[in-house]
Order: sequence, then C-alpha cells, then structure tokens
Amino acid sequence: MSSTIFLLIFVVTLVGLVIVFTAFDTRRDEDLQDRLDRLGSVGAGGEEEVQSKFQEELNKPFAERVVMPIVRFVSDKFTKKTNTDYITTLRTQLSQAGYPGGLRPQEFIAVQIIAVVGATLTGILVGILINKAAILTVLSGAIGLITGALVPRYYLLSRITARRHDIELQLPDILDLLTVAVEAGLGFDAGLSKCVEKMEGPLTEEFDSILREIRMGKGRKESLKDAGERIGVHDVDVFFSAIIQAEALGVSLGKVLRVQSDQLRQKRKQRAEEQAMKSPIKMMLPLVGCIFPTIMIVLLGPAILRAMKIFGGQEQ
Repeated sequence: MSSTIFLLIFVVTLVGLVIVFTAFDTRRDEDLQDRLDRLGSVGAGGEEEVQSKFQEELNKPFAERVVMPIVRFVSDKFTKKTNTDYITTLRTQLSQAGYPGGLRPQEFIAVQIIAVVGATLTGILVGILINKAAILTVLSGAIGLITGALVPRYYLLSRITARRHDIELQLPDILDLLTVAVEAGLGFDAGLSKCVEKMEGPLTEEFDSILREIRMGKGRKESLKDAGERIGVHDVDVFFSAIIQAEALGVSLGKVLRVQSDQLRQKRKQRAEEQAMKSPIKMMLPLVGCIFPTIMIVLLGPAILRAMKIFGGQEQ
C-alpha cells in the first residue's frame, strides 16, 4: 500500500514537471517563431534569412537550447526571495570559480533545486524498482536528496580549487613577462595588455577584465582591489597591493615587479617540494592495501599450504 502511494506521488510530480516545462518550451517555441517571422518579413530575402536564423538556433549546444531555458525558468519562479547575504557569498564563489557555464547566483540556485528534485525522484524510483518496502524507498529518496544537494556545491568548490591552482602556477610566468615589458619601457597597462596578448589562462582573463574596467574610466587602484577580491588568491592580492603601494610611494615599478617575480617563483618551487614530500605518505595506502597483500600471498602462500598439510597429518 505504501509503495503504491510513493509511486503515485512520483508519477504525479513527474507529470506536473513535464506539463510545466512543456508549456514553457511551447511558449519559447512560439516566441522564437514570432521573432523568425518578423525577421522574414523584412527585406526581399526574408525566407532565406528565416531559414538561416532557424538553423543558427538549431546549431546551438543542447545545454544552451534546452537546459539553460529550464534553469532560467526555475530561477525566475523560485529564487526571488533568496537571502541577500547568501546571494552575495554565492556571487563571490562563482567569480572565484570563473562563472562556470556563465551562471548567475540565482541560476546556480536553480541548478541546485533541479538537482535536488531530480535526484530525489530518481532515488524514490530506484527504491520502488529494487524493493517495494517503504523504508527502502524513503532511504533511497533521502540519499538522492542529499546527493542532489551536495553535488552542485562540490562541483563549484572543486572549480574554485582548480582555478586557484592554475592561477598560482601561472602567476610567476606572467610576472616575468610583465617585468620584461615594464623594464623595456612599457607602462603597467601596456604590459598587462602584452601579457593578455601573449598568454592564455584564467589570470590573463582577469587581467583583460582589469584593462576593460580601466578603459571604461575606473581607477586602477579600485580595479586591482576588485580583481583581488574576485580572484581570491593570496599571492595575487599581495602582488596587487605591492603595485598599489609602489604607485602611491613613487617606487620604481620595474624593481617591484622583479622582486615580486623572484618571490613568487621561489614560493612555487617550495610548493612543488612540499607536494613531493607528501608523495611517499600518499603512496603508503595503495602500497599497504593492494601491493603488500599480493606479495605476501605469493611469498608465503606455498609455505602456509605446506604447513597446513604437515600439521593436518597429510604429509607422507
């Protein structure tokens, strides 16, 4: 009886989601067709333009055509009353992760909602299919709920960690190029532009954002401070602070960059040595758990079998 109730709840919920998303997709298709019709009504070659625009829409990735409209729909409907402090924290984390998928904070919350609902329904369905016991169905649904809640957060935090690691590795090389450019006579902004032109990576993308803000009229000091908060890497904060202080005190920018470059390269070397020192400890677990038991079986197995025969009275 209880399994029937859970199955009925699952079916009703699934049908409701399908109806909502289908209605939304239908409205979206109608809006798209209206836009294409308006485009087609302009000019003599309107039909070819309609076909071109329609084909352009179809050539977009599946995530952009289907997934993102659903995410935006859920974001508009269910994230309007989200706590402002949480939105601010999430915006900072998304900026530190490089805005994966171009998601805004509200859209990431929508992804979390969709993941929780989808994983919970999947867990309930799996519990019903495996065993009709109510306790197992509830347990599998709870596991799906926890999984759906944790996976988006884990993905975001892993992206933040990976991006910070890439920035820490790239920063000394970029500073070397920036130092050479400044010592050759270029200004700081021109040196940053040269780094953006010659190198690729998350840090050069942030430098490009800084240059765009400066060109739009924002002060260099404010741009560097905002970029430091946006990146969230200690070495970058130290570098930007040194640049700001050098400009305020009138210190030679080339000397400051040379000192920063040497210090960061030394820190990168020390981090590499630290990771190398941790390797034997990390290798201990697979060695003890996988390799040593196999060696013991190969070496002591025949001796143990012979001892069993001897003490069992089977030796002739």
